[in-house]
Amino acid sequence: MSGGTTALRVPSTRVHSRYKRCGDRGGNRTGVYHFKIGDRVYVDPYMIAAENVAEPAQILTGLTGISPDSAKMLNDWADGTYSEYVLTLPTVLTRLDGLDHLPSERLAYLSKFAIPFGGLLRGDLRSGQMLIVNGATGYFGTGAVITGLSLGARRIVALGRDTRVLDRLAALGNGRIVCVALTGEAAHDNEAVQNAAGESADMALDMVGRAGDANATPAAMSALRRGGRLVLMGSMTVPLPIPYAQVLANNWEILGNFMYPKHAIRWLSTLIASGMLDLQLVQLQTFSLAELPAASRAAALISGFEAVCLLMG
Repeated sequence: MSGGTTALRVPSTRVHSRYKRCGDRGGNRTGVYHFKIGDRVYVDPYMIAAENVAEPAQILTGLTGISPDSAKMLNDWADGTYSEYVLTLPTVLTRLDGLDHLPSERLAYLSKFAIPFGGLLRGDLRSGQMLIVNGATGYFGTGAVITGLSLGARRIVALGRDTRVLDRLAALGNGRIVCVALTGEAAHDNEAVQNAAGESADMALDMVGRAGDANATPAAMSALRRGGRLVLMGSMTVPLPIPYAQVLANNWEILGNFMYPKHAIRWLSTLIASGMLDLQLVQLQTFSLAELPAASRAAALISGFEAVCLLMG
């Protein structure tokens, strides 16, 4: 219990606790009105304070605070989900309707798709549009490409350096994915992206992690059509050069985005249930909770289509 808000006790992905009825009128004052015992749920690590204020505190549970005022919230919810039982707020739960045919370990890495999905929503990607994904060979980058396909992008230009992952991406989508192997040489990469995009792209999603070279991001932006959108979701250790005059002349939008809206997991669930998003594309390694150190080492090495999951049983 934190701040007077009753939370749910969740073992693995199923609601387990009884909801305590409290108050002098015998009503349900737990703040839980739609979940019930036995529901299969996704526990979202992205937690936002529920108070009705202009900028509520937000954290990644058990990992880091996001906003300057999030230290107290992070302290109150310091534990992650490496446990048989988890105490959390009902606001971070999403019921996984229509996915009973999938084992829990296949649903545990939904964030691989949810995080880039948040960027695709922020950039307003629509069916029939062209998308560029920078960092397409990374963990979240491959998720961005697969999710873009499921949303109906007519063409996806995938930028990355790992040619093995690029080859696998190119095999998806029946010709809708065109891959560009980046070299780090600005003029060459710029031309390669322009040629791959052909007619100008509607949106670029930058998912590259810990980039020490900023050249690929402007290359992706320069391939946008007039009025196109660049969404920044990766990380960069060097300054990002912005061609001010080009941005102005082309009415480009540059948008920063962190994580995803609350309805993202529900939307992804419908895409998975309908077969439009295939979780089986991910190469999954599983470990028991007792093997946590080995799982952590494996997780530090994954990229592309790989994922690691802890099994609670």
